[in-house]
Amino acid sequence: MSSGVKKYSAQFGRMAAVGVLGIAAVSCGNNAGLDPEYDRFKAMPDMCSLLSEQIVTDTLGGQPEVKPSGGGQVGSCAWSYTNNELTPDGSYHRIISLNGSLFRGDGSTSGADKAFHELERIQRDSPTKLEQSPGIGERAIKGQTRKTVDYIIVIGNLNLQLSYENVDLRAENQTAPPPQTNQQAQALASEIAKKVSGS
Repeated sequence: MSSGVKKYSAQFGRMAAVGVLGIAAVSCGNNAGLDPEYDRFKAMPDMCSLLSEQIVTDTLGGQPEVKPSGGGQVGSCAWSYTNNELTPDGSYHRIISLNGSLFRGDGSTSGADKAFHELERIQRDSPTKLEQSPGIGERAIKGQTRKTVDYIIVIGNLNLQLSYENVDLRAENQTAPPPQTNQQAQALASEIAKKVSGS
């Protein structure tokens, strides 16, 4: 083999090696952020700490019964209050329910993407219409039933489901929550998102 051919072969070998290393670097780069170490949240926040006592009491109209539950990558908290007396707001039964799911990256899908995909699944499978609710968390959707106003909120790798039930005990066939329910539920969702985001 001539010296020119040898020189070309050596240069080609070095170029090929560099190319392989470049491909490997790109492949590793594509996995950046997909492992659990990159997840924003490593543990499930305490669901009952995400709403202040003040906003819960103001929303429910009295001192609530509080029921926490969950563990690991799921958690929940429920606040409830029933007023059987006739007041300007009437007699009513109100429940705030907050459920959280923590999603972790697995090397192929990030925890944040999993949390977002769960929101998409809920929106797709819901029997009621869920609409975008900008300005709450990184992504949020909202829906309403005869008794509740519901939010699904995504922040990082955390998926939060808020349901505020407001039942007028005087109404025999309640077709929608009382008028103030939407505004109250939005205030609850906003406080939860701010607490989780640390702002």
